[in-house]
Amino acid sequence: MFNVSEDREVIDSHNRRGETPMSHLVPVLLALVGAGNELRYDTPYFGFLPQPHGWYCELIGPIDFDLLEARFELPDTIHLDREHDLISDDGNQAEIYGGEGAKALPGWKPPPPA
Repeated sequence: MFNVSEDREVIDSHNRRGETPMSHLVPVLLALVGAGNELRYDTPYFGFLPQPHGWYCELIGPIDFDLLEARFELPDTIHLDREHDLISDDGNQAEIYGGEGAKALPGWKPPPPA
């Protein structure tokens, strides 16, 4: 189960023991996908891809930061960066890019048509 603080779900600052990497961020991604966004990549890690220096995930649409702020209490290690359409998790070397933020990634190409 999860903790609730002031009617917001508390996100832990670390992976859940015995679960896949970045599992503590799955509720954040589920909220964004449930609100209509889409994961760019279908992976065993719910959209996350391993990289030499951590993990990253791309969304097709922009991140709904207002939704996240209203729904979740995030630890100090997770930063919401509206300017760059990015969620960064310093404690776990992970990044979630919204559609506009992903365009700044080296080698980015538009997603194939649906």
